[in-house]
Amino acid sequence: MDGNNTPNQNTTNSQGKDVSLSLPTPKPIVETVPVGEKSAPLASSPVLTIPTPQTQPVLSTDPPTSSINLLLQWLMYAFYGWSLIAFSYLITATVYYYLNGRNSDSYGSAAPYAIVATIILLGIAVACNKFYEKQEPQPKKGPAAVIMIIHAVIFAIFGIIALIVAIFVIVGYLLSGSGDGSVAWSGVISGLLIFVLYAFTFLRTINLSKLKWLFRFYMWGMITIAVLLCILALIGPSARAFRGKNDQLIQNNLEIVTRTIADKTNTDGALPDSLSTLN
Repeated sequence: MDGNNTPNQNTTNSQGKDVSLSLPTPKPIVETVPVGEKSAPLASSPVLTIPTPQTQPVLSTDPPTSSINLLLQWLMYAFYGWSLIAFSYLITATVYYYLNGRNSDSYGSAAPYAIVATIILLGIAVACNKFYEKQEPQPKKGPAAVIMIIHAVIFAIFGIIALIVAIFVIVGYLLSGSGDGSVAWSGVISGLLIFVLYAFTFLRTINLSKLKWLFRFYMWGMITIAVLLCILALIGPSARAFRGKNDQLIQNNLEIVTRTIADKTNTDGALPDSLSTLN
């Protein structure tokens, strides 16, 4: 019967063979993990955190530097410096008068002008000081520091010059071995006193925090010194200059007086009875 198979049967048999030879589609393999064996989640690596400091704005305790403040600072330093020049003349005239009175006429003639200058200049300096000290910055910065440095250098230079002059005077006197000792000592004392005044003014200008006592003492110290110098100059070289103004007038016009007397004598044939008749 096999040999008598029809073509349709042969076709059916061949299709069945093809179907039997085809591989089934593989199913996806799902791996099941027991609940107890589930892998723990990976621990996240620690992150290093740096705490940021809470910065607070730095508030300056110094008062703001205004243009008025800078002006007062400059005027205070400048008028203290001019006052020291008047002080220097008064010190020199007074010391020379009390140690070497016979040579003090050349100094005493200008002492009244120095007294007036001292009163005016120191008065302005004290007024500026009173207004400026209320808002004086400490330490000084910016333009205020520049003004301070300029005047501090000037005061230091003048103080050193006064000290050098005092040293030169005493060295010159010792080397010469002659001359009036009172004149030399007058120069030395005057130079040292002027140096001390400039030294204190220099320290007041830089206004160190360790020298707060000097800040409070300086203004009143300058006033006290000015009063003493003015009194000594008034009762000393100034009084002598007033007493001898007629003698100084005659000395300055002695040549004119001599010539007038000679003319009067030639005209009248005799000497004048008094100087009042020469007019």
